[in-house]
Amino acid sequence: MDKVTFRKQQIDRLVKFSKDDQKSQEEAQLTKAFYQLENFQNAETIGLTISQDIEFNTAPLIKAVQNLGKKVYVPRTLSNYQMTFLPYPADVADLEKSSFGIYEPKLIASQRLDPPDLVVVPGIAFSKDGHYRIGFGAGYYDRYLNRYQPHTTAFVLSPMLYDEPQWPVSMLDVPVEDILTV
Repeated sequence: MDKVTFRKQQIDRLVKFSKDDQKSQEEAQLTKAFYQLENFQNAETIGLTISQDIEFNTAPLIKAVQNLGKKVYVPRTLSNYQMTFLPYPADVADLEKSSFGIYEPKLIASQRLDPPDLVVVPGIAFSKDGHYRIGFGAGYYDRYLNRYQPHTTAFVLSPMLYDEPQWPVSMLDVPVEDILTV
């Protein structure tokens, strides 16, 4: 199946799952597993996305990670399909909506951190075999991970997990180091 067709089907599947109580139960289990990761325990800076409804809900995790004394950085898209990480602002009013409809911090070049100690990589599907992922299609994360090669992990809700990739894997696709599943 091509990536475009797979993405459409997978997003429909995740929209349905986002309305299920099981989603919040799985998020709680994955959060506990995250705290046990050696890469998390050793990290001072954590790269997290500001999630959309169909993704793992990062809002409570951002606050919890900050309460543990770690610094949270969130991605900001740049031109030429590049991205950087900037500090999560103290006031969410300081976030602005990107052309993709995703909230991002304002670009303050002096605050960039590339890469954070640990990057939580988003996606809509992940494979057990090879730890491959497919995202929303613009390739920002694969470019970033190829360039900086940070430690990576992903929160993989049950409808996101496949034994093998159900989509074509390109040589530019970067596997995720740790996949947290329920």
